[in-house]
Amino acid sequence: DFPDMAQRTRILNELTLLLTKAAHAHQLAVVTTNQVTTRVGPGGEATLVPALGESFAHSCTARCILHWQGGERVAHLIKSPRLPEVVPISIFTLL
Repeated sequence: DFPDMAQRTRILNELTLLLTKAAHAHQLAVVTTNQVTTRVGPGGEATLVPALGESFAHSCTARCILHWQGGERVAHLIKSPRLPEVVPISIFTLL
């Protein structure tokens, strides 16, 4: 828990900058996750929000949502500077 949310945001932004610099310097991909959590409003209404906050959610270059569709794991690419807006991708495990 962070009592100071501004400090938490600064730390996340610094971490994002370090990961971005490492990715560029070493020509590699960095994968992070930002799960969703439920925020209950004053009237009792519940909404899904990014667990690490909106600032972190907007710092990524590409965004992919993973979910189950029928019996398959599916990834939907919903943010990318180079690819179409929605691209379903089946995820499987090689044994």
